[in-house]
Amino acid sequence: MCTTTALRQQSWLKDELGLRFDPFECLDAAEEPYLPACLVGHEDFAALWGDWPSFLFAPPGGGKTAFRVRLARACRVAQDGRRVFPLLFLPPRPVDPQQPPEENDFFAELLSQAALALLLELAYRPECFLNLEVTPRQQVRLFLEQNLPAPLDYYLAQLEESGTPEPIARGFDPTAVGLPNEPSPKRISFLCAALRDTPVGFASLAEPLARLEQMVRLLINHLGYQAVYLLVDGVDNYVRDPAAIARQLQPLFTRVRAWQEQALFVKFFLPDELRPLIEKGDQSLLTPPSKVVIITWHAAMLAQVVQERLRLASEGGFDSFVAISTPDVADQVELRLAEVVHPALPREVIRLVQRVFYEHTRRVGPYGRLEQQDFEAALRWYAHH
Repeated sequence: MCTTTALRQQSWLKDELGLRFDPFECLDAAEEPYLPACLVGHEDFAALWGDWPSFLFAPPGGGKTAFRVRLARACRVAQDGRRVFPLLFLPPRPVDPQQPPEENDFFAELLSQAALALLLELAYRPECFLNLEVTPRQQVRLFLEQNLPAPLDYYLAQLEESGTPEPIARGFDPTAVGLPNEPSPKRISFLCAALRDTPVGFASLAEPLARLEQMVRLLINHLGYQAVYLLVDGVDNYVRDPAAIARQLQPLFTRVRAWQEQALFVKFFLPDELRPLIEKGDQSLLTPPSKVVIITWHAAMLAQVVQERLRLASEGGFDSFVAISTPDVADQVELRLAEVVHPALPREVIRLVQRVFYEHTRRVGPYGRLEQQDFEAALRWYAHH
């Protein structure tokens, strides 16, 4: 979309429709920083927010990443007064999907993402590092130096130039952008200076798994966290065969029980096809203290997905298309859209809503209220495609 057209679109959404952003712009939940505020299925979230292993199963486009984003947000804003470290892990592309991964390589990738997660936490909470004694400071710097995917100075330069944690968040987890109580540029500058001034110390020769467990102890014993939640998502990005996915996750499956004794709790967000394999292979993983969530969708829930996004984008002004449509648009139009999508998934209903806006702008441009013919044209397109 060219700049002029994009500006017109934004002006139309804001000035005429009362939406401060397009709540249906993105199909990928991992790219939506406002997603945690409009999660549907809050009762299921309770099974994730606690010190136990969790397994959430849903189809592609069925809300796995939305729940992962919401859980990471709860950790980052210290929901319920709890200090929990969120470690997002997107497993790497396997060399051979038919073979279990080489564990040192697997955990080295996990360490790389752990270092980014730690730097992001420090960027949002500089006092966590600035209040440390000398030895823990050295341990933090050494961990970052050893495990970040690029030199530490590369990231510090980005933080100093921007004066915000945003460069780290956008590169590692865009949904972490815009957390409340963001530190001032001066505090970020103090953090960068303190990290640079801290001696590196002696490099650890430990293997990646041992370094990961050292990091957990550092977080619990010195940085004041009560627990670490390892959020495992995106396992079907590169591999779709459920048996192959299970093989790639074996290094985590075999350690779920041992890690919970160390306050490291694995939270899996998995394709629903994987559940029978886990039950067959090691049923104990899905038994207490683990908690299992199975996400299923129906039309009323999908309509609520649309309504919650409208509510958020309008800052609570409305939650129905009726408020921004001409009188010929009937009540509960969101439910009508939700009833026709197949499969019944959030991604599908968002795709259909995107088409409503497209049909309107194609017909009259980014002006005026939505009309019944926009919804009908979108429904015809969806039925055809």
